Amino acid sequence: MHLFGAPGLVHGPDAEILPLQPKRAAVLAYLVVSRPGPLHRRDRLLAIFWPEHSTRRGRNALSKVVHHLGRSLPPGSILTQDDQIGIAPDRLWCDVRAFEQALDSGRAEEALSLYGADLLEGFHIAGSPDFDQWADAERRRLRRQAVASAWELASEAEQAGDGPRATAFARRAVEWAPRDESAFCRFLTLLHNRGNRGEALEAFDRFARDLLRDYGVEPSAPTLELIEAIRDGTLHTEPLPSISAGLTPGGRTFGSHGLEPSSERKAQEGELTPTLPVPVPGPTQKGATPRRPITGKLAWGVVGMAALVLSGSEPLPTSGGEVPAGSVLVTEFEDGTDRGTDQSPDEGLGPAVSEALRIDLAQSRAFHLVDPVDIGETLEFMGRRRSAAVSAEVGHEVAARSGIDAVVEGAVLRAGTGYILTAAIRAGSDGRTIASLRESVTDPDQMIEGIDHLS
Repeated sequence: MHLFGAPGLVHGPDAEILPLQPKRAAVLAYLVVSRPGPLHRRDRLLAIFWPEHSTRRGRNALSKVVHHLGRSLPPGSILTQDDQIGIAPDRLWCDVRAFEQALDSGRAEEALSLYGADLLEGFHIAGSPDFDQWADAERRRLRRQAVASAWELASEAEQAGDGPRATAFARRAVEWAPRDESAFCRFLTLLHNRGNRGEALEAFDRFARDLLRDYGVEPSAPTLELIEAIRDGTLHTEPLPSISAGLTPGGRTFGSHGLEPSSERKAQEGELTPTLPVPVPGPTQKGATPRRPITGKLAWGVVGMAALVLSGSEPLPTSGGEVPAGSVLVTEFEDGTDRGTDQSPDEGLGPAVSEALRIDLAQSRAFHLVDPVDIGETLEFMGRRRSAAVSAEVGHEVAARSGIDAVVEGAVLRAGTGYILTAAIRAGSDGRTIASLRESVTDPDQMIEGIDHLS
């Protein structure tokens, strides 16, 4: 089965890819790729793919899809156990699974040979927003793995003195993540090292044009400094940095290209700004634990983001479940700032935004903020650790099982020199969107202003 690019089935090594009916392709892709697998609860599948159907209609629709898949897949591919369904990994080959297995085994080049396009590129099904959200998250996750592997291979080739091979892998990494400014600067550095000054200047011109067209922003000051050094011949040649070198939140620092950090960049990194202490919940919050401080200028924007939900909030309807009425669960915001692969999730802007929201919402009397401790048993029932981070997908399942009224989810995305902030409040019972917000800021200094607009 091919899921990189358009989804389809292949019966034999030389056979052409056979397309699937969209809903069947979507269900099969979720069953194969979604973690932990391989079994998935039927009620979860109904909520994702047939959210507007009654339970009976949804189960009938799912049964029909499974029946058709059973006729298209190799014998024994469909797994069932109690009220769960899945795909046997040993009966159906999938390029996504093969990609991840190759990476886990240290065969990065083999893995990249499978990554011809994004997961389910251009694929969409109507009436299933949760599936689109899941596919987007998986698409970004797999792309980050491919980009990181390409850079690792480029670094290895550079160290081995194989310039053409290093350039080829670096070019693929930049094509897959065209707005990762720090990675783009590493690509310019590599082109400079190989004596391809003209190609570096052309690549920068395209990058700047695309950034202005798509986001209305210009390249950051470090990128402009780098290209000027390449243009006037003052940049010295040095080895291509490792995947994590020079990366700070948002990719603002490019120490790998031989330029000394300016005072402005040091300030952006938090070196010249005070630590912002984050307020901790008051004594009414049982079991509350102190939170670690958020540092740097972006901390002010992170804390201000909490106003997203507080603005004009009213008590939510009583759920009748075990969790107190008017309950809100804040899930981990996705960090789409491309900060490097060897940094822990705790260090990202996304988790920092989530943490600030939880702390601020804990002070509100308009609703009850669900403490992660309160959902530990539910997480264990779902086969997860009590201390596991709660993603948006997991949060919706927890809400449905526990009677939580609303789920807050969102993301912090990098856009050239600025950021895109997104947030959504969804009903815990059926996942419908109560409010959806998006704001762009062109510079980190404008983060607070952007958050004010969202509020």
